[in-house]
Amino acid sequence: MEFRVAPERVFVLTPSLTWDAAKEKAWGQKASVFGTLSSLVFRPAGDDVQITKSELRYEPFWHIDCRSELEYEVRETLSIPVKNPTAQYVTLEVTGDQRLDVVNGAVQLAGVTRCRDSHHREAVVDGMTGTPRPDLAPNLKRPMTELREVDSFAPQDAVVWAPEFRSSFLVRQELSQLMTAVQADTIITDTVEVSSIALFFRPVYAFEYLWRSKQKTQSLEIDGVTAESKTTSTSVGSRVSRRLSKELLFDIGADAVDLLVPGGGIAMKVGRAVIRRSESKPPHA
Repeated sequence: MEFRVAPERVFVLTPSLTWDAAKEKAWGQKASVFGTLSSLVFRPAGDDVQITKSELRYEPFWHIDCRSELEYEVRETLSIPVKNPTAQYVTLEVTGDQRLDVVNGAVQLAGVTRCRDSHHREAVVDGMTGTPRPDLAPNLKRPMTELREVDSFAPQDAVVWAPEFRSSFLVRQELSQLMTAVQADTIITDTVEVSSIALFFRPVYAFEYLWRSKQKTQSLEIDGVTAESKTTSTSVGSRVSRRLSKELLFDIGADAVDLLVPGGGIAMKVGRAVIRRSESKPPHA
């Protein structure tokens, strides 16, 4: 088996919204942030709702892309139906005088079948919860900056969320869907490739509102890339920045000792000698 792993990469999406623009947008939604009923029936007074907390945070998500290709041969006996009910034997033109007896209305022909089985898996996954986030896939084509030195990513006046889910877990999860057991006499090619292990940080502006007369709070998130906003149960300031490092983010690749691929009972030993680094290229280039 040939196993190829792309270089692990880290990107920061470029904000399309400034802090001031985000604050203005958040201030414009203070009358409706507590819900439609509140805005129609219990519309708060102009100064009754205040923004009490705010932060710019960078939330992580992963992009994993992998594929497998298995080409193999199987020796098997093919049963070929014979239409004529009175037939006794068949002589194949391709073999000259080879005679095949007709048994139960068919002749048996031994041969070698060439097979090809290929699969592709691509996933965009929330770095904090491990849940699929296909809605974030458009970000893969948006403006971004690659972090060459992950340790130095500490933007001023911002919180960086370190992912709770590591690359090895997510890669194993995707590869487990690729590995299929086959009965083969000869393996021609058997290749598994992880073409993308990329971590992205997207800017999110978060605001917490206080409806003073009712002592209610509500949080709002504004996507720093798309400028889309939504209410959320995540409190502003619920997490603090953690120092990032390659060791923290990535535990797969050329430095991995073993990679256990579940499914089919296949354990692949992956070391420095057998992993070939693919050429570096941007995602979806």
